[in-house]
Amino acid sequence: MEKILTVSIAAYNVEQYITETLDSLLCKNKEKLEILVINDGSKDKTQTIAEQYQEKYPSIFKIVNKQNGGYGSTINKGIELATGKYFKQLDGDDKFDIQYLDRLLEELENIDVDIVYNPYYSWHDDKLEIVHCGIEGKKNASLDINDCLHNFKNDLVMHSLAYKTDLLKKNNIRILENSFYTDSEYALYPFLYAKTMKIFDFPIYIYRIGNVGQSVSVVGMRKHYLDFDKVINSIIDNTKEFKSINNDAGRYILYKIDNIFCISISNLIFALPWGYKNYKYIKSIDKNIKNKNEFLYTNHKEHRTVNTFRKGKFITYTLLHLYLKRKYRKCS
Repeated sequence: MEKILTVSIAAYNVEQYITETLDSLLCKNKEKLEILVINDGSKDKTQTIAEQYQEKYPSIFKIVNKQNGGYGSTINKGIELATGKYFKQLDGDDKFDIQYLDRLLEELENIDVDIVYNPYYSWHDDKLEIVHCGIEGKKNASLDINDCLHNFKNDLVMHSLAYKTDLLKKNNIRILENSFYTDSEYALYPFLYAKTMKIFDFPIYIYRIGNVGQSVSVVGMRKHYLDFDKVINSIIDNTKEFKSINNDAGRYILYKIDNIFCISISNLIFALPWGYKNYKYIKSIDKNIKNKNEFLYTNHKEHRTVNTFRKGKFITYTLLHLYLKRKYRKCS
């Protein structure tokens, strides 16, 4: 049977979650799925658990064991091995909505577009909340990506997106390896080449948040702070030919890049311990963006924190650091 959707699972030391993750893929039409469990050098029972599914469903599950290379390496390996018509990424501690997965498979079988969008769930303390990005109302729009992104100002994230596998392979989409925060690259690069898009209003991905060890936690950001700079440089290098904002897709791409850079800088201001050394480090990252690609640098217009940081000096940075810490406490 032709595989309609390849689900590539980034699995590293997720023995606590992987059974629930894999069970969420056992939908009625599961034979239309190709499920690649990319075991990124796990040291726990992740591989053993995944192998049980491969033994029981050999036509659906495939375990790929590799040395640890980071999140981006699991995406790269998944794209390399994928044979399904479409490709969707799943983290080993997250899961899919099994009911809507069947519906998605039926829809994907009958369309031929470059990018597919679904809203997603955030899952915190066993509470599910659907996250809409504001694009769902355009579900009946033309499949031309410019119509779908017309006047759209938001941020499409990994959890919401699936791509035509051929688009990823033909354009040699590759993500930075041995680094955190590379999901932003995965949610950006295919838009550089896509021409068509389909928007659905039902959620698929269930994103688990609130784990202390997550890269987006304060502890995670402090541990992996150097990776923000790595990702920024990778994006600059991989989008160096991008100079056009003459259509809606181009404006969205520019917005997306701006957003990644500014969120990275804001996270560093907030998460790194206060001090002059860290202030100079963040300043050097910002200066590097301007030096390497001023076209991208000059379009940051909606991020007040970053604009204020750029215009001010150490005292301004100090106030921003305190402001963001207070803001985070209120939101947590």
